[in-house]
Order: sequence, then C-alpha cells, then structure tokens
Amino acid sequence: MKFSDFNYQRPNIEALQQSWSTLLQNFNNAQSATEQQGVIDQINAIRSDFDTMLNLAYIRYSIDTTNAAYEEEQNFFDNNSPLFQSLIHSFYKTLVVSKFRDDLEQHYGKHLFNIAEATLHIFDDSLIADMQHENQLTSEYIKLMASAKIMFDGQELNL
Repeated sequence: MKFSDFNYQRPNIEALQQSWSTLLQNFNNAQSATEQQGVIDQINAIRSDFDTMLNLAYIRYSIDTTNAAYEEEQNFFDNNSPLFQSLIHSFYKTLVVSKFRDDLEQHYGKHLFNIAEATLHIFDDSLIADMQHENQLTSEYIKLMASAKIMFDGQELNL
C-alpha cells in the first residue's frame, strides 16, 4: 500500500470525548478484569485511530507546508492533541485505581501501570493551553524551515 492510499478522516473530538466518558463508566462498572480488558481494548482502538490520523496529517503537512488543506489539519491537531492527551490522562487515573489491577498487571504487564503513574505526574489539564501554543509554534517552525531555499548542485532545494 502506498502512503497516498492511506485514508485520512479528521477525528471528531466531541464524539471521542463522549465515547471516552462512556468507556470510563463501563470500566468503573465492570464486574471482572475481563470486562475491563474489553474496555481497554476499545480505548486502545480509539487511541490507535487518533494517532494514525494525527501522523497522516503531520506527514502530509511536513511534505507540503504550502497546502492550505494540510495546514488546516495540522492546526486541528495542534489544538486538539492536548485535549486528547487529557482523555488519556483521565483513563490513566481510572486505570491505576482499578479494583482488578493485579489481574490487569498480569495481562498487560506492570509497564503499562508504570507509564500511567508517570503520566499522572507530568500532565495536568491546566497545561492544555500551553501545549496548544507549543504545538502551533512547532508547526510554524516546520513551515519556516520548509520555506528556506538553498542552491545545491545547480538546484534550488529546501531544507
């Protein structure tokens, strides 16, 4: 499959937030580790889809920073990636206090819980606006670097 064949569809943040809330309720109301594993699998599928779309948008933008559609998608992720990180943070808060933690650790390994606990210490919703601004500055830097032209071997190239 060629990169150009990958289908891109902008994630719907509001729908993701609603689904996420329902999944966390299902996780908390689960009567077994197996039920919680099913919820974790659904959460991981959402995360995978979001990350795939984020990466497709980023790559397409970095290939052609002059394309307005790609820039618009990059701006979307600049603003919404921190919101998605907040959802992940809320999942980790719920995960580390699971009544089935021992069973989940046996299934997924302790490393998942180490990541969750570390993330709880380094992320806070009060940082979202700063993260959005940092993302915007990073995208501006990428665009600036792409616009720099140099002559090399008789050809005009960008960095």
